[in-house]
Amino acid sequence: TLGVDDSKKLTDTKIIELAEQLITFIPHSLLTLNNTKYNERQALGWSQVKMKAVLHNEAIKNVTNKIDTKALDYIVIDQFAERNVYKRYALSDLPFPNQTKFETKGESKSLAIAAASIISRYAFIKHMDSISKMMHFDIPKGASHKVDLIAAQIIEKYNISKLDSISKKHFKNRDKAWTLVNKKYQ
Repeated sequence: TLGVDDSKKLTDTKIIELAEQLITFIPHSLLTLNNTKYNERQALGWSQVKMKAVLHNEAIKNVTNKIDTKALDYIVIDQFAERNVYKRYALSDLPFPNQTKFETKGESKSLAIAAASIISRYAFIKHMDSISKMMHFDIPKGASHKVDLIAAQIIEKYNISKLDSISKKHFKNRDKAWTLVNKKYQ
C-alpha cells in the first residue's frame, strides 16, 4: 500500500517522488483541461461536475484500451457525483458499466484511486510550476490572500486577460485581485 488516504496531505516533494515512480509501471491516462478551455466550457454553462465526468470517462476509455480487459476486476471512480448524474454528464457511455464502482473517500479505500490522485496532483504541481516560470511570479496554490495579491500583480504587469488565461475566471480570487488593483488606483 502507498500509505496514502489523502494525497492533499502530502508535500509537493513527496507527490513528485511517488508520481515519478508510479507513472513508470501503472497504466494511466492523464487528461487536463487548460484554463482557457475550462473558462470556455464554464461560460457555456458546464459545471465542474460535467467537466470532470467527461474527462474521467475519456481517461477510463484510454486506460481500458491499454490493458487486457479480460483481466479487469472492476473500475473504481472516486465519487464526485452520483452514478446517474455522472452518466448524464459524461457525453458517452460508461465503459464496462457493470464493473464500475463509485466510492466516496476513494483514496482511503482504493489503491488505484490513491495512485491516480497522486499522478493527477503531480500534473497540477508541474503545471503550476510552468505557469510560475512563464509569468515570472511564484504563484501559490489554492485560495488565500497571497494568491489574491499575486493575481493583482499579474493584472498590473500584464492585464486581466492574461490572468484569465492562467486561471479560472469564475473563482473569487479573480474578483478579489481586480478589487485590489482598482483600490490601488482610486
